Amino acid sequence: MKNLPKIIDNQRKKLLDSLIEASNNFDEISIATGYWDLEATALLLPYLKNYKKIRLLIGREPLIPRHQLNEVEPDFPDKDIFEDLQKLKIDSNLKPTVRELKLLVDNKILEVKVFKKAFLHAKCYIFGNFESENALGIIGSSNFTKNGLTISRELNAGEDDQRVVQFNPKNETQEHGHLSWFEEVWADDGCIEWTGNFIELVDTSIHGELLFSPYEMYIKTLDFMYGDLLKEDREIEALSDRKLQNFQERSVKQILWRLDKNGVAMLADSVGLGKTITAIGVIRQYTGRRIIVIAPKSLIGQWENEIARERILGVTVVSMQNKNQIDEERKKDRYMPISLFVIDESHNLRSHNSKRFQQISEWLVDNSDANTLLLTATPVNNSIDDLTNQILLGTRGEQDILQVNVRNSEGVIKSRSFFDALFELKKRISQNRAQGNDMAPIYKEARQVIDPILREFVIRNTRQSIEEELAGKGLEIDGKEFHFPKIKVSNETFNSGDYQSIAISSVIESIEKTSVEKIQETTDILVHPLRQLVELKNEAIDTSDKSIIYRLYQYILSLSFIPYRTAMYDHKVYGKTLEEIKNTKFTKETKKNLGWQLSMYGLLRIVLLKRFESSSYALLASVKKYQRRLKTFEDILIQENLLLNLSDIDDILDEYEAEDGENLDLTDDEIIEKAKKLGTKISKDSHNITAIKEDINSENKILTAIVELTEQFKSKDKKLEVFLGKVVEIAKNDPKKKILIFSFFADTVRYLKENILDGSENIFTDENTEFVSGKERVNAMQSAERFAPVAKDARERVAEKDELTYLFSTDVLAEGQNLQDCGLLINYDLHWNPVRMIQRNGRINRLGSPHPEIEVINIVPNKELDQFLGLVTKLEDKISLINATIGSDSSVLGEQINPIHYKGIYDTDTNTATAEYLRLEKESDVFTDDQFISDLKHFREQATPEQRNALEKIPVSKWGVVDQSTILQSPEVLVFSQSEFSNNQKQFTFYRNNKSANALDVLLTGEALQILRSNDQERKKDNISLDKKLHLEYVSKNGPQITRFERSAVGLTNSQQTVLDQAMSAGWSAADRQRLEALLTTRNVFHGRIARKLSRQMREVIKEGKLSERNEILEKIKKMLPEEKAQVKVVSVSPIFGFSRDNN
Repeated sequence: MKNLPKIIDNQRKKLLDSLIEASNNFDEISIATGYWDLEATALLLPYLKNYKKIRLLIGREPLIPRHQLNEVEPDFPDKDIFEDLQKLKIDSNLKPTVRELKLLVDNKILEVKVFKKAFLHAKCYIFGNFESENALGIIGSSNFTKNGLTISRELNAGEDDQRVVQFNPKNETQEHGHLSWFEEVWADDGCIEWTGNFIELVDTSIHGELLFSPYEMYIKTLDFMYGDLLKEDREIEALSDRKLQNFQERSVKQILWRLDKNGVAMLADSVGLGKTITAIGVIRQYTGRRIIVIAPKSLIGQWENEIARERILGVTVVSMQNKNQIDEERKKDRYMPISLFVIDESHNLRSHNSKRFQQISEWLVDNSDANTLLLTATPVNNSIDDLTNQILLGTRGEQDILQVNVRNSEGVIKSRSFFDALFELKKRISQNRAQGNDMAPIYKEARQVIDPILREFVIRNTRQSIEEELAGKGLEIDGKEFHFPKIKVSNETFNSGDYQSIAISSVIESIEKTSVEKIQETTDILVHPLRQLVELKNEAIDTSDKSIIYRLYQYILSLSFIPYRTAMYDHKVYGKTLEEIKNTKFTKETKKNLGWQLSMYGLLRIVLLKRFESSSYALLASVKKYQRRLKTFEDILIQENLLLNLSDIDDILDEYEAEDGENLDLTDDEIIEKAKKLGTKISKDSHNITAIKEDINSENKILTAIVELTEQFKSKDKKLEVFLGKVVEIAKNDPKKKILIFSFFADTVRYLKENILDGSENIFTDENTEFVSGKERVNAMQSAERFAPVAKDARERVAEKDELTYLFSTDVLAEGQNLQDCGLLINYDLHWNPVRMIQRNGRINRLGSPHPEIEVINIVPNKELDQFLGLVTKLEDKISLINATIGSDSSVLGEQINPIHYKGIYDTDTNTATAEYLRLEKESDVFTDDQFISDLKHFREQATPEQRNALEKIPVSKWGVVDQSTILQSPEVLVFSQSEFSNNQKQFTFYRNNKSANALDVLLTGEALQILRSNDQERKKDNISLDKKLHLEYVSKNGPQITRFERSAVGLTNSQQTVLDQAMSAGWSAADRQRLEALLTTRNVFHGRIARKLSRQMREVIKEGKLSERNEILEKIKKMLPEEKAQVKVVSVSPIFGFSRDNN
């Protein structure tokens, strides 16, 4: 080379030009650099094609970006070059460079080494070797990078005197020549062979020719989406008195991660896995701060004992049923804010209409900076609303905290808040069920919507997942090894059909001669069922061999429950069919109220049927209570022309269902006084008063007949006989065997108490037997300790002689109780919800049970079972039709009226019943890990270090191909991206497109992952022919519009417009009126409910001209005015990976 510059600074002479000029005269080059990039290689490599040897030595410069360390990092230069390759945009010109590098390595021309012994700051470019005629060297500051060769201001010295370059010192005092210096470093034991790693890194980059396997791309996609959810690298403070199990410690870390991110988390471990202990582990991390535990009254003592055992200060335990205690505790908020709420058995707060929910939600809103941990084994009892309302508790009503993709009514996938998405899903499920459509597709899609919500908020361990993790080993508890007990389910049947029919004095012929199936259809028209039966022109059924039970079905289904559906007597709707009502214009509130009352009518029919199945005593108790209510209703109608409003959901379910949740404990006078305040003044012009009075008379006749028929069961109760016979049989074999007996109804427990003590061959006595229900909670807790002193840690308080052998209970003991001293449970009445069945079983089927097998026995009617379940099913379907046709507040009714039917569990074959139970336990749990999370967990548990490392090297913007087994379901192009919203929330989204990049839309996450799911671990050459860069840029540009955040359309109602008008007339400023409109259309669910309530009140006081009350309402509203908040929008979409259907 002629005239090699002595100084090469990229200003007067570019280093690249000097290297190109020199390259023509040599066939060997040795390069040392502190940094390398592919772009520089692409510039120089075309001039080195015919070289016989190329040596690349990469050293580590002590640069600030990787911190000022004293030694080379273990991941150098992999991490640095990986990140640099990733920063380069896809460029088709770089791919040939990678191809040429691979060829040079294959031909053993290119060698790459990394100097890791120490930092290496040197840069040199040496042409030739010791034997070549000429040699040339350039040393200085330029790294082998595009900038180092072309534009950075550098200082390099060129040397073309081969004597200097080739000088090989003979001793240590002589100076190095260029080549001798390089050879010494190249041969140093700190210089590591890196050619293979180098080529793999380059070839698997976005510029290379090697695709990662479909399995690797699938797992890396999962890691992007769910990796944070499985993080376990957090240090936590240990408990002082016990050791958390591995799965509990893992849950504590995952809960803390979600609390830090969203402020709310739900621990939904299945029954018997120690949620309380895990929650204590979380509470321990908040030591020194104010913590509130809100729990059912029945669990207060248990929580206080657990916290005292751990010696944690600053924790207050309050009963979710004790309104006064909560109010007193709230007064302390002004002096010391709350850091953490723990809400135990949070499913008890699943109904947003309950006063309990409203009080606690207001408390949480007042402490907006506090985190909230929800605990429940049964987050969804029957309705999606159960989950929605519990999560909203933690988010303080903020629904936009999480966006999910959902298919709207037009079939287009849009991003919506989790609240709107679940609302839309619930509506579609109700409509499909009412129309008799195949539910499989909608349930499959429901899972696609629900799964992202579960992953974001919920931590769930199941018995099955823990057993798989243990792989046959036991768990150590207090120094002992325990295994989960096996379960056995059996059924004892009784022939209820053997009851003979009797004559009664209050026979109603139209009822007796109409089949149950026909009577069920009387919900379709808004008149009393008896009026419809009289008009029916059907062939009379044979009444000669009807059992008492069948006749009771007829009479129960003929009731109208007049005080609970007074809206139907309004002249505007009386006598109309459901279809006619659907097509009649009403206000939204009127239609909602009407639909609600009609649904409640169906619910009350179901409740009476269920009470009758439980015991005749339970049915009689409800019928007699209804007779009293009906008499009061009639008296007030006659005396005051007032229609009582007895439609309060809490009151109704407390009175008739008597579920052992919390009873309101209202007296008759209190309920009537409450109903009068909400009552409606009527006249003959507004309502059909004549029909009301006639229907009350008909209702009383039906009730009298029901009482007469039911009284016949007093003399001989076949169900009780079978139950007692079974218990006696068990006691003879093992007199000390503990038995836990559950009934859904407190009246049935009371009936059993009155009929079995001191009988039954002296099996049950006052000393060994106790009966408890919700109204006796203190006694219930004491009885639980006497029944299971070991499990309840009450051995010191309960002497052996005071132990109970038999405990009868409502569901007051069905949640949160450790009763595993017992190994046998009997369900006296049918299950109406698998969740309750599993909860009950969880009292004895728990971690730490001393029983290798626990047994569950159901008392089941034989002949009438099919018919009875069929009746209930049809009534529920009818309620669904009402909800879909007219509309009602199904968030109130949903949790009561959608039981899952599981008749197989009542099979007389024990093996069949047990298998069915285990199947239902698994299938009814929508919170188990989905297959995608399980796949990621499995990889993390089983992967080798090499496989983990390979996954780390998959770069953003890398393309892959789908598994050929899913090619038929795959779109031509699939792009996995991350969307960022204006509220700083992020969401992963899959876009699909055709090869031409002109048909972009969104694919549901579950559908996309199912396409990508693969076990194919073969890496193949990249032959993808489509324009990768175009597709990624197209998603970045058009993704925000396609994924735009779609919110439910919100307009002002008449009541809300009234509020806005009144604010203007009251002189509110324009700014305040703007904030008021934002409040009236707020995205905060809690604030919206309060605002709507105040709006309705405003409309009423304006009608009545009460100016002072108007001003009071305006003041309340003004205190709620929100700060200005921008609408949530998609800010950007960043592609992560691309996938092609075809590799050609």
